[in-house]
Amino acid sequence: MSGKRFSMITYMHERRTEESVVGGGRFPTLQAGGAIDSGDRTVERTNELRANGSGQDQGGAGEDAIFQQWVQEIRSELVALKGRSETEKQLYNETLNRAILGYEEDRGKLLAIIHDLVSKRRLSDIPPRTSGYTTLPEAIFAEIIGLNVLELVLKQKEGLEEIQVVGRQIFEVRGGKAIPSPYELPSIRELERIQQNLVLFNHDTLNPRKRWAEVVLQDGSRVTMTGFGFTAEPTLTIRFYTVKRFDLTLLVSPELATMDSRMEVLLRCFIHTYFNMVVIGPTNSGKTNLIKAIIAEMDDNERIITIESRFELNLKRDFPHKNIVEYEIDEEDPRHSGLQAFKLALRQSPKRICHAEKRIQ
Repeated sequence: MSGKRFSMITYMHERRTEESVVGGGRFPTLQAGGAIDSGDRTVERTNELRANGSGQDQGGAGEDAIFQQWVQEIRSELVALKGRSETEKQLYNETLNRAILGYEEDRGKLLAIIHDLVSKRRLSDIPPRTSGYTTLPEAIFAEIIGLNVLELVLKQKEGLEEIQVVGRQIFEVRGGKAIPSPYELPSIRELERIQQNLVLFNHDTLNPRKRWAEVVLQDGSRVTMTGFGFTAEPTLTIRFYTVKRFDLTLLVSPELATMDSRMEVLLRCFIHTYFNMVVIGPTNSGKTNLIKAIIAEMDDNERIITIESRFELNLKRDFPHKNIVEYEIDEEDPRHSGLQAFKLALRQSPKRICHAEKRIQ
């Protein structure tokens, strides 16, 4: 792919210069000539509902329906904003992909586009129905690109280790403990929408034939999803990559007290004499942190090869100066299985081979 990125400046300029051309612009829209009329009708209908004294519940239901109509219109237009060449289409799709995966720069671009589309419909002054959002574009963004109320959980990411969703319930894991979140998804269908967004932009599937999926977010966090028929309710678990790095000295310190000084000396002996080591423990017990602390003690010039089903250790990111080769295997494909990766690794003069995860059936 070319290094050129989707340009918001180009987009905004061409939207302003071509908005009067029906269906003839670089970025085809639903019907450019009818966009403002549709907005006028929506505003009029909303005003009718607000003025109608037949009951607040009826008006609220009507406004919800109108809001969903706005969401569908803008989603359709976002899909239509492709560009005139294959390269531009690819760049735009990449922007969508990166936005749904959490890249802040690309999320900002998509939010700016949605702001523009909302302004063209003269809807900016209408408050969104979604609780917790201060502007309509933000609410629409959350429906189309975002993770709904999970966005509100993510705004308090300090100390957040994991988000667990079961049906409508949300749990936040902080300090190793799961506690109920003050937020709740509006419906199970909303969880399924989030699941489909995540798998769609990660080239995976979640359907009646395959009722689970795993994807990796841009920061290395892992997302595990299950659907009806595999679990009683759909689930979504996001395990965040912790940016903290530990060395053996810190693990011995009173602050952490993970091990005593004798164990530190023993581990250093294992490392410098090239013993084989197996790290075993329950989930969230610190296995990955211990492995990275051990690798940090190794000489930077020693070639280390990792074999993983998903890139999770990300040693090259954490130790950019080390001589590291990282394999991502697919056990369902014999040509790219763990066994094949191990054979190739032995021919690449490794000093260490790290099997990141072994499951014994």
